Amino acid sequence: MRRAGEADLLPLNFVIRSGGTSAMMPTGYKLRANQWRDGKVVNHPNAKGITLDLKMRVGELAAFVGKVCAFRDVPAIEVRRQFLRMAGADLRHGLSGSLREMFGQFIEAKDKASTKDSLRYTLSLLETYTGDAGKVAVDDITVQWLVKWERWLLSPPASSGRKGVKRNTCAIHLENLRAVVNYAIGEGQATTYAFKKFKIRRETSVKRSMSLEDMQRLWAWEGATEQEQWYLDIFKVSFGLCGMNVKDLYELMDTDVVDGRVERNRSKTDVHLSIRIEPEVWALIERHKGHDGHLLDIAERWHSHRDFLSRMNRGLRVIGKVEEERVGCVRRIVSREPQWPWLSSYWARHTWATIAANMEIPIETIALGLGHAVGNAMTNVYIRPDLRRLDEANRRVMDAVTGRQETALESAGTTAVGEVSTWGGGEFVYVLT
Repeated sequence: MRRAGEADLLPLNFVIRSGGTSAMMPTGYKLRANQWRDGKVVNHPNAKGITLDLKMRVGELAAFVGKVCAFRDVPAIEVRRQFLRMAGADLRHGLSGSLREMFGQFIEAKDKASTKDSLRYTLSLLETYTGDAGKVAVDDITVQWLVKWERWLLSPPASSGRKGVKRNTCAIHLENLRAVVNYAIGEGQATTYAFKKFKIRRETSVKRSMSLEDMQRLWAWEGATEQEQWYLDIFKVSFGLCGMNVKDLYELMDTDVVDGRVERNRSKTDVHLSIRIEPEVWALIERHKGHDGHLLDIAERWHSHRDFLSRMNRGLRVIGKVEEERVGCVRRIVSREPQWPWLSSYWARHTWATIAANMEIPIETIALGLGHAVGNAMTNVYIRPDLRRLDEANRRVMDAVTGRQETALESAGTTAVGEVSTWGGGEFVYVLT
């Protein structure tokens, strides 16, 4: 048993030694530190019963090890594997956690709904692949097993009736499985760690960034319909907020605006964002102001951010030149010439970062705007980021896209002709030069 506090329940394991190697095998019991002494269970309501059961199983295991290793050295891990196979499914599952059981426990321990959904999806694929994940022990996962599952994910047989996933999606499922294997080992429900010799491969994602010229055209573009204009405006809000992703836009509340800044934690990483809202973005927010506490009216139109994301992406890809015909008092679009048929909401994020990088804005400042952690996590606890650099960077990006040169007044006493935008107690004055 590993060391921990007196109140912690710890897994009790058998240790098999053979041929100079050793391997652990869970007993299925968990005890507190003060309930195990000199090879016996004590201070436990069922101390005698558990001790008797362990003695019987130790006898069976010792006899099996002696038989298997009588005339040759057999690695301990192979002894354990043969013993589990001989013992049968019932005893085996009492000793080694199944994939279904370990996934269930790991999912239960997670808080974020998106993480739970991802793990459940991986488990559903494992159920399909294995036929019954409840009959597959975590210790059954070897390098060869992983190679075969990876191949099945990428190129499933025609008889399966499913399409293969992309390389990076495959990597996500493998990483989910690896996390569960680590959890099972930590809980004493498994000992085999095949990922030590198995490399999870990814491929570089295709860059989804527009050129500055394209972004300038998009910013000035007018949608052919009210709905198209709404999609364009939300895309521009995302861009103007340093590429804020759709889920965070969907969840933005009035209370997230403090002194003219968006102050909230990213839904994906929980990293804090502090982004000054530029005048162009204020105008768009005013145009699409939400109700019931929402900053934008997205949640009023769509029941979930995923539904909104799907509709918005389809809407963005058809935006372009149109030909219309009039039937009575009604105008109808008869043909389209999409300007950005590859566009999606995520291009706002990539494009903001790329334009900023091309302006030689430091990567640390770009990361601050995107809500990415930079450098040592512990060091970041002691360093307070200089938000003025981020504000200046975002203003430079916005100037390049909108074609306007604006500088914030440095003193309240300066007289200027420009925009004044007031929101939530914050006032911003800009000089047009």
